[in-house]
Amino acid sequence: RVPSISTKAQSTAVAGGTVRDVATLNGLPRAGARLLFEGHLQPVGATTPDCTDDTVVYRSTAASIVEGDGEIPSENFAVTSAHIGIVYWVATVATAAGDVLSRGECGDPAEITIIRSPPRLPLVSG
Repeated sequence: RVPSISTKAQSTAVAGGTVRDVATLNGLPRAGARLLFEGHLQPVGATTPDCTDDTVVYRSTAASIVEGDGEIPSENFAVTSAHIGIVYWVATVATAAGDVLSRGECGDPAEITIIRSPPRLPLVSG
């Protein structure tokens, strides 16, 4: 059976908060694989998904060790005003030796988070 990843990123976030992704793994050939998440901030005006090293704004600090099929969340990613825009998430499952078993696709509609500025409160004068 071919291993697969289906993922569902948090759809929106506000600068000053946190965001995360969740991967659902199915059909892993053995326990002990490692799951890594990446978030890629898209350049302003980009017309095609860009998930290169130049666009990484989040990378798992440590791989999650996969013991079987099921849901695994990423760590919470603290977003700031520098992250406002569109973030595409990519999850990768690899062996301990680094052989990729399954990798998400850059631009997957389920893997988009829109990060916005916090709402501005109206000034009240007294």
